[in-house]
Amino acid sequence: MEDSPSSLVAAALQAKPSTRLGGSGAGAAGDTNLIETYLGRLDISAGELKGEIFDMIKEKYQEFLPMFHDTGEMSAKVQRLSRDMDSLSDRVQVSCKPALQAASQHQGKLKTRLEECNSHISLLSELLAIFDEFEGAQKDYECSNYLSAAKRLKQASGHLQVTLSGGCELQIYLSLKDELDRQRCDLLGLLRNAWEQAFKLSLSKTANRTTASSTMNLELNSRLTVHTGRDITMATLLQCLELLGVLEREVLELGQNLLKYFLVPTISSRVKVSVTTLSRSFMITLADDAASAETEAHQRPVAVYRSTLELFDVISRFLSSAGDDLSLMMKNKLGPAIWQKVCEAIINKCLAPAVPSNAEQLQLFSNVITATQDFERSMFDKGFVPDAQASTLSKYTSNVNIHFASKKCEDLLVRARSLMVSDLHNTVLIAPHSSTGLKTPSDSTCSPSADSLSFDEKRSEAELSLAEGVLYMPRCRVSTFVQDLVQLARDTLQEATRSSVESAIQLFFSVRNVFELYPLVTPTFHRRAVSDIPLLAAVQHNNSFYLAHQLLTLGHQFRSQLPAKSWLSEAAAFVDLVPSIRRVGEECLVSQLLKQQNDLLASLEGAHQFTNATDKKRCADIRRALRQVMHQLGQLSSVWRDVLPKTVFLRSIALLIDAVINSVVSSVVALQDISATEAIAVHTELSSLLTGLPAHLAMPPPQPQRQSDSSSSTTAAADKATPTARKGSSASSSTAASSAGGGGAMAAASQDLVPLTDGELRELVPHWEKFRYLLILLDGNLQLFVDLWSQGTGPISSIYTAAEVRQLIRALFQNTERRSNALTTIRLPGT
Repeated sequence: MEDSPSSLVAAALQAKPSTRLGGSGAGAAGDTNLIETYLGRLDISAGELKGEIFDMIKEKYQEFLPMFHDTGEMSAKVQRLSRDMDSLSDRVQVSCKPALQAASQHQGKLKTRLEECNSHISLLSELLAIFDEFEGAQKDYECSNYLSAAKRLKQASGHLQVTLSGGCELQIYLSLKDELDRQRCDLLGLLRNAWEQAFKLSLSKTANRTTASSTMNLELNSRLTVHTGRDITMATLLQCLELLGVLEREVLELGQNLLKYFLVPTISSRVKVSVTTLSRSFMITLADDAASAETEAHQRPVAVYRSTLELFDVISRFLSSAGDDLSLMMKNKLGPAIWQKVCEAIINKCLAPAVPSNAEQLQLFSNVITATQDFERSMFDKGFVPDAQASTLSKYTSNVNIHFASKKCEDLLVRARSLMVSDLHNTVLIAPHSSTGLKTPSDSTCSPSADSLSFDEKRSEAELSLAEGVLYMPRCRVSTFVQDLVQLARDTLQEATRSSVESAIQLFFSVRNVFELYPLVTPTFHRRAVSDIPLLAAVQHNNSFYLAHQLLTLGHQFRSQLPAKSWLSEAAAFVDLVPSIRRVGEECLVSQLLKQQNDLLASLEGAHQFTNATDKKRCADIRRALRQVMHQLGQLSSVWRDVLPKTVFLRSIALLIDAVINSVVSSVVALQDISATEAIAVHTELSSLLTGLPAHLAMPPPQPQRQSDSSSSTTAAADKATPTARKGSSASSSTAASSAGGGGAMAAASQDLVPLTDGELRELVPHWEKFRYLLILLDGNLQLFVDLWSQGTGPISSIYTAAEVRQLIRALFQNTERRSNALTTIRLPGT
């Protein structure tokens, strides 16, 4: 391939400078030849390029010019054609379009007139058909062709609906509607008369000197006679009612009558169904049956099924006289109308009471399950039961375990609530080692025998065993209904151990519901009693703590006996209910203590803060107030001593005593001036408290265990609620003596009481030492104050503040130099 001009120029330009600018002679001559060679090649290349350009331009423009000329001619033709089309369009718009619009409007008018004519023709045809149907129905009615008349009236009703939508005049439509209603009512009146003959209800009553009874009769008659003397068959009657659209309503009314007068009484009452078969009719009689009253609950469903089947069997035989198709139609209408309510009545009045109330009777219920299945199968075969409700009763009986548990739980809650609203004052003594009469599961089922334990197990058990009596309930009195409530829970849990898993779970939670019900019922129902009567408040406190004490171990006692396949065998417990039940007792007793404390402090207000004690009237008031306080505390302690546990009794009475003496000490210390006579008078009156108050905390001596402790003793409310009525009674009975209050009874009982030691008294009554030293200070001299204070290290320095001691010194002693010196010594150490 020859070099292009550009490549030749590039080669020339890339030559060395020496060759371009000159050099030696030989070198210059060589360069000149080279340049000439390159120039020759450039000329050749330029000539070839010119030839190619010429060929290209010639080829392109030689074909382009003819095409250009053809395009111009074609464009001119298109323009001429466009002008022709525009001219034609203008001519169409001007001349043809108005003619087309006029023709279209004329066609629309013709179409409207045609539609009006067709509508009139159709309406006239419908009116003619209605007239023909009316005439035909009237003739058929007069000829006793009631089925044809019913068909014509149905067709006439359809034609009448067409005329209403076809634009018939209202007056014509109403006239035709009145005529249709007249003929329809005439026919319906005749048919209803025949229907009443087919299903005739009657009630007859009989009475004698002792009893009165009633009998319900249902006559099913297939021989029907109308007022014209003509007979009408049952099939014709049903077809006519169906054509007139009232059969559904008549069947519903018949179903309601069957339910009200036959089915529901048969299910819920003790009645006897008897059937009398005649030539073309049946007589069903429902009468009271005294013999069926002795039928047991689990046998009652079988008897009800038998009577109900007998009733429906007669109805089925009667309907079969109308033919298979009409009989099936009637059953399909009658069954769904009453079956659901029949099932509800059987379940509520028959099956629910037949559900066993204990596990031993569950086996007897299997006969009821079989009878229920047979009853539903028979009703389904007769055609009275719809497919969707064919197993309503069987589903109920198949869940007998659930219904058994539900019934048991319902009865349990009812019995538990009736116990909770029982009287609180009927009490029983609970001793730590006594038998409370509660039935508990045998120890052999709760723990392994000692012989079956290995040596290591025995040693471990001995090391972990608790001291005897650590879980005993302290000696106290509780209401008898609380023991009954615990025994009811134990019996229910014992039954749960013999039940299925589902029933056991439901019974377990029912027992929990019983104890959850206790904090809701008892505080509300007994609120007024426990607020007004201290004895009942103490009993209510004991009841709550007794229940809580039983719940601590109740679940553990039965856990090992509950079904092993359920979580009950591992997690059955009632411990979580203990705080709420204890809270009931605590709140009850605390409320009563606050009320008693307020009453005692109100009685102390009669002492007038122990001011002006030298006045005879004021001294009498002080003595009366203190005696009233002592009397109230005596009454309360005599009532509570035999009821509350020992520790609770001591703390309760000690709390009230402490409140009394604290108020007394505060009142005396707050006095601004106490004369020597007043100090003696106050000391004399308060000395009765010092000697009398500890007697209210005295307790009976511990008695050896006797056989009589294991028996339950019930006391009445009058023994505790009205103790003043027993002042003159004998104290020979230890129970009566410990429960009676006031006067001679308390004195007789106190002879057998053991007082507390000084240490126990100081521990229970925090302000006792303060009160005792107050009496010492009231009867002492100034030096006694200084000695007892002893620079803040004496016995009164820990129970009195320096300000209180200084206040007593100022009130008791005159302002002398000795008093001033004593006051300076009464100060806190280091001040």
